[in-house]
Amino acid sequence: MILTSLDTKNSIIIGARETWTTGAITNYSNFSMSGQWLHKMNDENSLYLSVAQSFIMPTFAEMYRSGDQAVPNPNLKPQKGMNYEVGWKQNHGDHSWKAALFYAHIKDNISSKYDKTNKIYTYTNDEYKNMGVELSYDYSPEGKFAYNCGLTYMNPLTRSKGSVKDYWDRKFGKIQITGGITYKIGKFTTNFNASYLADRVMCPSTSHSYPTKPYLLTSMNFLYSPDKNSEISLEIDNVLNRHDNVMHTSSDYYTPPTNFMLSYNYKF
Repeated sequence: MILTSLDTKNSIIIGARETWTTGAITNYSNFSMSGQWLHKMNDENSLYLSVAQSFIMPTFAEMYRSGDQAVPNPNLKPQKGMNYEVGWKQNHGDHSWKAALFYAHIKDNISSKYDKTNKIYTYTNDEYKNMGVELSYDYSPEGKFAYNCGLTYMNPLTRSKGSVKDYWDRKFGKIQITGGITYKIGKFTTNFNASYLADRVMCPSTSHSYPTKPYLLTSMNFLYSPDKNSEISLEIDNVLNRHDNVMHTSSDYYTPPTNFMLSYNYKF
């Protein structure tokens, strides 16, 4: 990664990555780059523009058989895409704001499809794109309370070339709201986090997407540090005990009921 200052207000960050993999069928080689331009408006406000190439190899399970419910695809292509983002940031004391526009386009998106009749998964390369706006706010003082919130409005689309779904179809959800609260007092720290995804659709492999219910994921953590080496943690998932389907294909996976995990960590 290279950081270059053009002047007192402008700088450029350039990154590069080479990926090389060999296998029984073929070899893969990819050189990808990323770049970001930063413009400092004043001590609190800045603008940025980011362009990055992405590259993800298929997993071993997707290319070669690792179970009875998945049909491997040794001809899967690596997932390549372009990601663009332009935005504004402000840091004012304990307050941070961010607003950004983003666009992603992946031509060989690796996706899984579930066949209810034969009860098997298959893997293919689809085309995927998403455009949206992201707003976020973070308040992190030195006192007891801290909190954050965010709103994303997007339009994710997918299509499978050469199949019955060779057209752009809705996927996932359009509206995501996130938030969290942290409370600290002495050796105790508590935080609560929530993520709400609305305007969702189910996207079957062979038919048009159709609306489905929003989901709300919640978690809570209690942390006690009696000394600098020890931590006692209680994690609670699905605090509201909701029964939400978090899948977006023709298969269903519901969140488990409220569950707890108590752990102890000691640092040597």
